[in-house]
Amino acid sequence: MTALEVSIEETYKQVFGDNLQENDYPRIGFLESVVSGTVECDGKMVTIVDALKKEEEALKKAKKKDERTAHAKQIKDYEAIHAMQEWYLHSEKIPMREVRAEMLRKLGEAEMHYVVDTLDDCMMVLQKHRITSLLGTLDKAFALETKYRESAIHATTETLLKSGNRELQEKVMDKMAAYHSSLKQTLDEELQHGSTNSVYNIARRLVDSGVKSLQQYAISGLESSGNEYFRQLSAGMQDYLKT
Repeated sequence: MTALEVSIEETYKQVFGDNLQENDYPRIGFLESVVSGTVECDGKMVTIVDALKKEEEALKKAKKKDERTAHAKQIKDYEAIHAMQEWYLHSEKIPMREVRAEMLRKLGEAEMHYVVDTLDDCMMVLQKHRITSLLGTLDKAFALETKYRESAIHATTETLLKSGNRELQEKVMDKMAAYHSSLKQTLDEELQHGSTNSVYNIARRLVDSGVKSLQQYAISGLESSGNEYFRQLSAGMQDYLKT
């Protein structure tokens, strides 16, 4: 399972434990709405923003007190989800302590005591899931089968490293270290047993990575291969890097 496929329930278990009880599921449902930005409305899933607009319009049209009360309550619920989602989408940069008081207020107004009572843990679940989701963008770049793969990996890595989140940065660096190691190993194997095309393709990936150490590894490997064509290829790649 890749980072993109991890469910909020799996992340929830990392914080709350595997032995889920009946009262865990309302919290999981709330967290799923926060992550997806959607809620069920009239039997279909809609964005939280659209759901809020619909309830606000319904409140204006409602004539009976109980109808107005029901719509007002639903609006408070949606506002709490929306507020939490806005933090979630930037939670790799914004510490929980900076928004905790506001979240307590919103959740309290919505009377979501099942979240209020475990707010710190719920926010931890969201923060962990956000990091996992962001790492999934790097997995997606790794999986590209186009000539732009290395550029996409480089750009994605740069973006994630600029987040300022230490945990995310460390995991990105670990992934990149493993990826770089696999590229070097593949080049070594192709130089020993691969075809001319396969050597060119993997060497080009190292050069296109934008990482100087990988570029030098490719050039040195080609130069020391004992193959005249590969030495010429090395020279060509050096010229390419000078342009």
